[in-house]
Amino acid sequence: MSTLSLGTHVLTAAVTDALGLSGSDARSLTIVANAAPNVSIAAPLDGATVVEGTSVDLIASASDAEDGDLTPTIAWSSSLDGPLGSGGALSLSTLSLGSHVLTAAVTDALGLSGSDARTLTIVANAAPTVSIAAPLDGATVVEGTSVDLIASADDAEDGDLSASITWSSSLDGPLGSGGALSLSTLSLGSHVLTAAVTDALGLSGSDARTLTIVANAAPTVSIAAPLDGATVVEGTSVDLIASADDAEDGDLSASITWSSSLDGPLGSGGALSLSTLSLGTHVLTATVTDALGLSGNDVRTLTIVANDPPAVSIAAPLDGATVVEGTSVDLIASASDPEDGDLTPSITWSSSLDGPLGSGGALSLSTLSLGSHVLTAAVTDALAAVGSAQVTLSIVENASPTLTVYDPSPGAIYAEGDAVPFAATAMDSEDGNLSAAIQWSSNVDGGLGVGSILTRDDLSPGAHTLTASVTDSLRATAIRQTLITIVPNAAPIVTIDTPPNGALVTLGSDVDLNGSAVDAEDGDLSAAIVWLSSGSGYLGTGPHLSIAPSPIGNQTITAIVVDRRGLPDTAQISISVVANAAPTLTITSPPGYVEITAVDPLTLAAMASDAEDGDLSASVRWTSNRDGQLGTGSPLSVDGLSVGLHAITASVTDSLGATRTAQRAVSVPESGTLAGWAAGLIGLAGLARRRRAATSWTPGA
Repeated sequence: MSTLSLGTHVLTAAVTDALGLSGSDARSLTIVANAAPNVSIAAPLDGATVVEGTSVDLIASASDAEDGDLTPTIAWSSSLDGPLGSGGALSLSTLSLGSHVLTAAVTDALGLSGSDARTLTIVANAAPTVSIAAPLDGATVVEGTSVDLIASADDAEDGDLSASITWSSSLDGPLGSGGALSLSTLSLGSHVLTAAVTDALGLSGSDARTLTIVANAAPTVSIAAPLDGATVVEGTSVDLIASADDAEDGDLSASITWSSSLDGPLGSGGALSLSTLSLGTHVLTATVTDALGLSGNDVRTLTIVANDPPAVSIAAPLDGATVVEGTSVDLIASASDPEDGDLTPSITWSSSLDGPLGSGGALSLSTLSLGSHVLTAAVTDALAAVGSAQVTLSIVENASPTLTVYDPSPGAIYAEGDAVPFAATAMDSEDGNLSAAIQWSSNVDGGLGVGSILTRDDLSPGAHTLTASVTDSLRATAIRQTLITIVPNAAPIVTIDTPPNGALVTLGSDVDLNGSAVDAEDGDLSAAIVWLSSGSGYLGTGPHLSIAPSPIGNQTITAIVVDRRGLPDTAQISISVVANAAPTLTITSPPGYVEITAVDPLTLAAMASDAEDGDLSASVRWTSNRDGQLGTGSPLSVDGLSVGLHAITASVTDSLGATRTAQRAVSVPESGTLAGWAAGLIGLAGLARRRRAATSWTPGA
């Protein structure tokens, strides 16, 4: 029965038999109030947060004072998802997003219930974050250099995932895994490096950097001192200064090693100072090697020489000059030393007659005594080597100049328009050669010009009294007069017969030039035709020439004839020359017409060069129409020329046989006569007629 009241009951069982006898037994029974079962949730913790999809363990226990362990009968439910299941332990990964009140409940045999509850929040899963610390974005690294790949990864649910990072390259593919890698095998090019990680629930995160791998560049070395080709005196301290830079390693100047082609290793560093280099020409090399083994160098040539005395050169007065007593004399000299440079301010002057004169590169004296002085300019360098130069100067009393007229000849007749030559020389014992100061005039036309040689083709018809005059620095004057007549004249006519205009000629091949010339007064002048080329200058004289024209290119061939009174006529054709170019030749001394005495030395100098052979000045050959071969080279000093007018010819021939010539007129007169001049004119005309086609001449050269 279930209706016993609360309290202690004595329950008696009695029976009476048929005869009325009774028997009984008794028991005590206490009826107490029913207690509800006890429920306790062990997991999850109250207020916990779990990521969506994560397995959640639901663990609880239940006991009842009357029924004992009721754990297997626990019923679980969610405030969001309703019934979840039963038992002391459940594992669920399907709980919906949000805040759940999870309840574990049990009912005992008498219908009393007990429960426990926990709050659990289900949140959405967050992707892990990845951050690359190295390399820097956009960095450039040399091929073969070790590259550190460093990154970290963090996940809200899983925590630190750095160890799970995987690295890859857009060029090289997978590279490895972990929070730090060191690689030296990345290929050349621009890489996109990616660090990626995946959390426990399959969400991924990544970060990327751009890295460019470039080929290793050799370092550059630049020597600042010494200058290339410098010359230093033995024992002088030489500074070796250089810098070195490498695109990858930066400044490598301190690692430079120096060596000499003569002395071997010299030392290292960006700057050395040496005074022990041996005599001779050194090739100095500065070398440096970068961290990846590539080398760079620079070289300089340095010559170590023994100490030489300074060189002294006297520019004024000229050696052998004569100066009138009381005239100011300029003493000008320069001095240079290979080691000390310009020593001109240290020059000391002295005279064999007057003793010490002063010091410096320039003095002006008017007190030199009468007589022949040996003037000495001397200087001493820092190493006590002495250099000097001397000239002879004569101090004399003043004398009038001597004036000699060669052209025009007295009584000469010229046609109107003829080129009338004027030639004279003037010498003064004090002033020397005054030929350039000769003044020419005509009683008909007035002043004609100044100089030793003139040509005028504009003299008026009629009888002219021509006057040549010259005055020295002390105003002594010499005058000479000549009578000539100017008459009307008709120009000659010249014709080129061959080659035809526009002909094409191969360089080195012979070309025949044929022409004719006639003059109303002089008749047939074909023998006097002068042939010129715009490319190679003077070709020769006469009606027929065989030439090998040069240089390559278009040329104008000109035939010129001048009648005996100087009226010219010209004819021209064009030819084209291909191949070898003739050398160039310019006479630099004498610069123009000169007159010297029979005992004066004559300096001959010329510059010759060839497009193929370079400088040919040393090969210049000198001849005189009067004296024949004079010598070879430039400069060349010639003395003892015979009396008369010389056509001095300079000629040079290149390795391919092309020849160039140039001429100067030099007069060696006999005192008081015109015989030498006239003989020279005849010789010059004969030379012109004998010139061959291989000879080239440039008018005015």
